[in-house]
Amino acid sequence: MAKRVWILGAGFSQPLGGPLLKDLFRLETHDSCIATFPSVFPDLANHLFCLQIVFHWGREQGGYWEDAEEFLSFVDDAYAGNDTIKREKLKAVVGAAYRPHWHEGHRGLKIRDIVSNPQPFLDALDRIARRALAAECERFLFHRSPSEDEAWSPFVKWAKSLSATTDAVITFNYDRVLEMLDPAGTSLQVLLPDQTKDDKRVPVYRLHGGVSWELQEGRILHSDDPLALLKSPQAQIAIAAPGSGKTHFVARHLEDLWKRAEKHLSEAETVFFVGYSFPKSDAEALRRILDVLKLKAGAPPHRDIHLVLGAETTTATRRIAALLQTCTAGRCLEVVPPEAPFDSHRNTIGRPDQLLRIKQHPLWTQDFLGDWQDRAKPIPLA
Repeated sequence: MAKRVWILGAGFSQPLGGPLLKDLFRLETHDSCIATFPSVFPDLANHLFCLQIVFHWGREQGGYWEDAEEFLSFVDDAYAGNDTIKREKLKAVVGAAYRPHWHEGHRGLKIRDIVSNPQPFLDALDRIARRALAAECERFLFHRSPSEDEAWSPFVKWAKSLSATTDAVITFNYDRVLEMLDPAGTSLQVLLPDQTKDDKRVPVYRLHGGVSWELQEGRILHSDDPLALLKSPQAQIAIAAPGSGKTHFVARHLEDLWKRAEKHLSEAETVFFVGYSFPKSDAEALRRILDVLKLKAGAPPHRDIHLVLGAETTTATRRIAALLQTCTAGRCLEVVPPEAPFDSHRNTIGRPDQLLRIKQHPLWTQDFLGDWQDRAKPIPLA
């Protein structure tokens, strides 16, 4: 049977409230942080609030980063990469940052007003940033029920439509949306490194880790309580965050998942990019995925690629389509314009046996997932 691989990014979870990179560490009040993360999450509200101050002050006053992706990379370089200059700059920001653009009642509030001693905050800033990132990727799932929430219905329908014999899912998201779509774990299997695959379930490969994964003594373990790690300030949450340490973390802890995911991808006749467009911090993922999709011995001669990146054709959709065209060596390329029906009859006279077809769907994730089987019908060859 024809093999399919789904590659999911932040845009997959966005319709359910999941944050995009540009949405991370938005300014909010201290009271709002406490309301979301009360005392059962020790220090999390204070640390998240302070991190928001650091992020916005460093961006608007220091010009050290443009977005959350660059900020996380900056922190990782300073700590995991031992970049002393960046670490000194972070120290200066933590020591002097005021929250900008606040109303009069909050103007002048400093980090030290929330955290009495800034030095421990600075010493653990890399771990604090990782925990805050996990919290940002988890909070939208609080008090959500896929069985009772209308927004989840296309996602639930999609999950039920997948087949263990044909489908595999690759995700770069840290959130638990996939686990919530199959809470009993009967149809989707989110694999840990070196875990045996269940042939009766659709394999899910978390190539950058997840919020419920913990690193203990060099091994990645799954927590049955999805909030347990957020409740523990000392837990080492196993996520490959942007930065210089990302490639090392993947190579040391997640390489087994990458190799198994790449095998599925190399055999796939149909590949779906849903909400994933190779962000700039994913240079290694870009290289490895494009390399696998190139025509090699054993690869299917025909491959259909579907891009579901939003309702408008943007620079992101044009970029990923152009990147994928580098996989055409030895194949004929056909890019189906967004306005053309994907199952329309097209002239294929003289076409070689090897063919790569790329289709951009100008749809939101939920639009596509609701009836993806009709939208993904292959173009009939003449």
